[in-house]
Amino acid sequence: MALSGKNRERRKRRGDAVILIVSLLLAFFIWVAHNLTQDYFSYRQYRITVVTSLPGLGSESESEEVLIVGGDAKGYDIIGRRSSRARNAEPVTIEVDPKYFTPDIYRSDLFTLKARDIQETLNQKVGTEFNITYVPDQKLSFVFPRQSSHKVPVVISGRQISCKPQYMTVSDIVLEPDSVLVYGNEEDLSRITSVQTYPIRLQNLSKSTKGEVPLRELPGIRLGSRTVGYEIEVARYVEQTLEADVKAVNVPAGKRLLIIPSRIKAICRIPFKNDGSLTRDDIRFEVDYDTVVSSAGSQAIPQLVPPGVKIYSCQTDPRVVDCIIADY
Repeated sequence: MALSGKNRERRKRRGDAVILIVSLLLAFFIWVAHNLTQDYFSYRQYRITVVTSLPGLGSESESEEVLIVGGDAKGYDIIGRRSSRARNAEPVTIEVDPKYFTPDIYRSDLFTLKARDIQETLNQKVGTEFNITYVPDQKLSFVFPRQSSHKVPVVISGRQISCKPQYMTVSDIVLEPDSVLVYGNEEDLSRITSVQTYPIRLQNLSKSTKGEVPLRELPGIRLGSRTVGYEIEVARYVEQTLEADVKAVNVPAGKRLLIIPSRIKAICRIPFKNDGSLTRDDIRFEVDYDTVVSSAGSQAIPQLVPPGVKIYSCQTDPRVVDCIIADY
């Protein structure tokens, strides 16, 4: 009986020891996990590449110096970066406004940039795991290769425009500017004849509209501007239908140009405020003799003579007329 009691006591002590060890290990792991989630000051190295738009120069350059900054990071992030690769300077590419660059007085392709001018941009770029709190009073040097430049027209690559009922576009889309500078080497620039916009999509317009549209990037080419402005005029209209005469013009002596029919129906869209003000005397159509001869056909589309009143658009019924050339 005494021996059995001793065994029970020995097992109890062994169990208490196990519980104590497990508790200590658990406490240690909790302590480690807690400390790893705390912020600690550390240093990091960056190799900075900037993207900018200096006139006549390339858009991208890598710094000649390594930038060492200090900041707050989580303990687990610091431990995880303790590898040979992580200790090397990390490459980072950021966009920088040209106003922050200072040109060298001796070299036209060399510029310097104050490290503290890019602290906010760099902080946003490196992510949330590292908060930069210290940037040295250092200048970074960048060499931008010189490039040629040409000015080319901007072309709208596509458009989808609709207006509300009784509204219409009364002008083409006007771009401002209508041309941009493109930078690159001469061989690449020789193949560039224009720069295209992305499609312009406008729906349910009831008034004139302004906006900006981005330009399509070209491989190996830097654009002087990434966007251009556009403007389109929209107005309210009313339709008015009336009959109009079609006359032959530029008919040489000894010839006649017979037009069938000589009177057509005109469906005109005019400003809403001028409703009912259009008369038959305000509009007339012409068919040019030379146009009929050069087309080698027997039909022509009547052309509206510029009227003295404002007309947004005009369609005819029929759209084409028959033409007969005869001698006197």
